[in-house]
Amino acid sequence: MSAGLSAAALPGYHRPDAWAGLPLVDADVRVAAPPLSDLCPYLDAHWRDYAVESGLNALGTTLHPVGVPGVFLPGTTSAAGAPGSDLDLLRAQLLDPWQVEAAVSSCALGIDALHNDDLAAALATAVNRWQSEHWLAADARLRGSAVVPVQNVELAVAEVERIAGDSSFVQVLLPVRSREPLGRRSLLPILRAAAEADLVVALHPSGSSGLPTTPVGWATSYTEEYVDLALAFQAQILSLVAEGVFSVLPALRVVCIESG
Repeated sequence: MSAGLSAAALPGYHRPDAWAGLPLVDADVRVAAPPLSDLCPYLDAHWRDYAVESGLNALGTTLHPVGVPGVFLPGTTSAAGAPGSDLDLLRAQLLDPWQVEAAVSSCALGIDALHNDDLAAALATAVNRWQSEHWLAADARLRGSAVVPVQNVELAVAEVERIAGDSSFVQVLLPVRSREPLGRRSLLPILRAAAEADLVVALHPSGSSGLPTTPVGWATSYTEEYVDLALAFQAQILSLVAEGVFSVLPALRVVCIESG
């Protein structure tokens, strides 16, 4: 479910009586990527100037295009903006009526598309601080997913270690469409840092690797693009297992979000 995109928004949806007394956890609550203006207070002067002078715009994912019918439930937008941008709506449509004990939120900011590693790292830290202040600290039921600059292993590890001290974060979000399989040894330090911090590694259906979604080239339609993402998850799971990652890091926990 996305933030403010709960099935509870539709008539007739309610928590079944058989679930009474049972703790309910929503493992996938989507938080809309904020506009760059919202991240500026979390960037130092250098990167604020850089963003303005370079014309840097929003870095949200296009996985759920607004113009595609059925992607968002009716009644999920508000004065706050796009679906997934209103905490009060999230409470009213999901957390309260479904009596959710905990909800793991994710904000898929497309920083993996950037070729400037330092800018990517600055934006990752900014969006994680923004999430912590505006969402996680505002409702004790929310748990966060940290964004990291996966294109630079050293900087990604530094961000994992930075957020490790914030108990409101429970996982590290990695785009499933990565530039190389996540089981490769070059990426092992990121996985090790997450395991040592007791953070789950969450593979999310996003990423701007520049590679086609399918093994046979680019798809034509949104339906193909969305369904074929399952192939990327298969490839990542096979890579992690075949490369022996779980033997090297037995404490590592990996989850697949929206994996088809």
